Formats: sequence, structure tokens, C-alpha cells
Amino acid sequence: MVNLLTVIPDLKFFNMTNRKITFVIGNRAHYARVKPIIKYIPKSSYKLVLFESAVLSDYGNVKDQIIDEAGEDNTVIMFTNISGGNLLTMTKSTGTAISELATEFAKDKPEIIVVVADRYETLAATIAARYLNIPVAHIQGGENTGSIDDNIRHAVTKLANIHFVTNSESAMRVEKMGENKNSIYITGCPTIDICANLPEKNSQSIFEHRSGVYEKEFILQKKYIIVAFHPVTTEYKENREHFRVLLEAINALDTQVIWLYPNIDAGTDLVHKELLRFKSEDKKGLIYFFRHFDVENYLILLKNAQCIVGNSSVGIRESSFLGTPSVTIGSRQRGRNRASNVIDAEFSVEAIKNAVIKQVQHGNYPSSNLYGQGNAGKKISDILLSCDLTIEKHMTY
Repeated sequence: MVNLLTVIPDLKFFNMTNRKITFVIGNRAHYARVKPIIKYIPKSSYKLVLFESAVLSDYGNVKDQIIDEAGEDNTVIMFTNISGGNLLTMTKSTGTAISELATEFAKDKPEIIVVVADRYETLAATIAARYLNIPVAHIQGGENTGSIDDNIRHAVTKLANIHFVTNSESAMRVEKMGENKNSIYITGCPTIDICANLPEKNSQSIFEHRSGVYEKEFILQKKYIIVAFHPVTTEYKENREHFRVLLEAINALDTQVIWLYPNIDAGTDLVHKELLRFKSEDKKGLIYFFRHFDVENYLILLKNAQCIVGNSSVGIRESSFLGTPSVTIGSRQRGRNRASNVIDAEFSVEAIKNAVIKQVQHGNYPSSNLYGQGNAGKKISDILLSCDLTIEKHMTY
């Protein structure tokens, strides 16, 4: 049996002030996972290392929110990205990140490193930590999605010492990979904690004193959809055409659109070219591009949206808890578990249009606990502060 944490250890029996924990944050999604955890950890016990798109203005200055909430004394900023947005620069950025993170870890000497999910930033941090004999805790291992993400996620699992997984299926997959069952903890996804405790807020107020990437003024309408579409590394040459098809389909819907800027992965160079072409020809003015929203604001917008469209995991994970209708496109999330609010569409204008119209007409779905119940942060923090730490791993296969 895998550890299903129904009872959390009483922390009064543990010395919480001496453990040094470093959380590695390479993008905005990483912070959404980490924020609910550090809420329960003394500030003297943790540090946040920010790098890659988490520190770049082109991706929304995510670091500003993090420093404001965690404090400058708890954050370290490093620049490791090699610009270009293609396969070569992404590969080189990974190597640079390993080098810079190794220097930081060697200097600070944390007792454990915490990494999130399945991206090249996560792999870089894991490699650096393991070669420095620092234990690694991995959040969101054992999932099955698509593209290169599966390879990276499973590689990190084999390097990690502690596994915080979302559900029993992920736990069983990690155990089948030969990981010690006593190192696997079913906690749920920490971002669901934020979804479960969203403040009452007028969505329109989120846009006061801010504009889109290309527009000076934005007024949110009552009815809108969200689009979040990222390049797929293993489909590098197809990314631009996929983005073009999606733009055409969404533009044909004649509804207001909040479109999140694509992430930093290889292929973003081609996607940006298509984005600029579209904006130069756009006559309707219904699609607005935004680089970043604070975590809570983004989830409030998601909760009130008619639909979310694209290939972001938000369209499957957080949307399932909030009940927001979702249309998922392409291979990036192909294997991820879905709740009833998600339908899939192929890359064609008509297929995407019809799927979105169907979801908008359906309206909200019942909330699903597939990815958590809203208490993951407390579970993970308690384990990080109290568990035995070791770098030893005995392969069981």
C-alpha cells in the first residue's frame, strides 16, 4: 500500500527551526504550487530560488509577487535563460541552470530541495541537487500527460527521494517505477488549496491600472473565455501552424478573449511571430494578450470564465475543481486524467469552434476532487518539516 496521509504528524514533536528547505521556482505555475506550502513553514526554514521565466519581464515579472509575499530575505534571483525560444537555446538554458543552481546549493547548503512537475527547470535543479548529495522532494510525479514532459517527469522521479503525488493513480505509477512505497505521499495538488479559498472579488477590478501586451485599455465584459496555449517541444516545426489555427478559430467566435502569453519553451519563437502577424491584421479587437496575472487573480478569472481553451494543465487541473468548462487541444495534455468538464478537440478551425460553443452552452460543471480537496499545502509542509532525510535509494526492480 502507498502512504495515503489521513493523519498528519503533530509537529510539536519536531524541531522545525533547524531544517533548511529550498524551493526551486522556474515559472509562474511553480509558484502556484509552492505558495500554499510555505504558508505553513517558518520563514527561517525556507528559501525560494527564482530563475528562468520567473524572473524575466517578458513573462510578466512573476518575481514581483513572490518577493512581495515571501520577502527579499527569502528569495534568491538568478538569470540562466539564453534567449531565442528554440530547441538549442532551451537545451543551453538547461545546462546553464544546472551550473548556476549548483553554485547556489553548494553555497547555501540546504537540507532538501523541492521541485515541481515536469519541465527542464525542474530537471536542472534535480541534477544539481543530487550530484551535491542533497535530497530532492518532487511534487506532481507519476502523472501521464504527453510530449517530452512525461520523459522529464519520470526522470525526475527516479532522481527524487520523496514523492508528493496528486492521487492514487499517480502514486501507483511512481511505485511501479521502482520507488519505495514509504517515500510516496498522496497529497493532492497544492494549487487546489488556492482554488478552494479564493477571495470574493469583482473580476473587472483585476484590470484597474493595467493593460494588455498590445492594448492600452482593457474593460472586462461579463462574458469572456480564456485561452492558454503553449508550444510543444517535440512538435517544434508545427507550433506556428497550430497557433495560427487556434487564433483563427477563437477569433471566429466573436467573443471577448483573455489570452495568456505562451511560456518560454522551445517553439515560443515561432508562436510569437504568428502572434505579431495576427495583431497586425486584427480588425475585431476582441482578443487581448496578457503576460501574467497574480495566482489568485488568474484563478478568479478562470472561475468566472465561460470556458478555457488550449493546452495548459490549468484547463484540466484547476478548472476541474472550479467547474469551468474546458476545451483541450493537441498532445500536450493527452494522457492527463480528466474530470467531466473537459472535452478534447483536434487542430482544425471547425473542431475548435464547435467544441467551445458546446462548452459555453453547457455552462459550469460540478466541482471535482480529482486533483485535490484543498489541503495539500499543510500535508506537504508537515512532511517536509518532519520526515527522515536520506540520499540513499535502493532500486526495487
